[in-house]
Amino acid sequence: MTDDLISFLRARFDEDEQVVRVDPGFSQEWHTERARADPHDESRACVRSSQGDVITGDVDVERARHIAHYDPARMLRDVQARQHTLVRCQEEMLSGIPRLVHFAKRTLWEMAQPYADHDDYQEEWKL
Repeated sequence: MTDDLISFLRARFDEDEQVVRVDPGFSQEWHTERARADPHDESRACVRSSQGDVITGDVDVERARHIAHYDPARMLRDVQARQHTLVRCQEEMLSGIPRLVHFAKRTLWEMAQPYADHDDYQEEWKL
């Protein structure tokens, strides 16, 4: 069961990384700017990359903040952190120390939850 879960997570993390890297500007950070249509309207904004590319046109400021928050650079760091956590869990399971093994398995199950809608997700991984 654990080997299947590790393989499943590794595949999902690889997919997530591919989605982020598909854009040649994947390392870019995004930020919000006031909308150009009416720079005095604080309820509207746009999102631009660190290279100056327009990511969104004029949208409501909360939506712009949400989009900018999940820029490609941040998402890549997130995927890499999850990949490192997966490796750490594998190491802890190999330790044979019951408490660490339990913690590692629980962490793997928790990391699988965002993928519960994936076809390969197994019901036994549900918390």
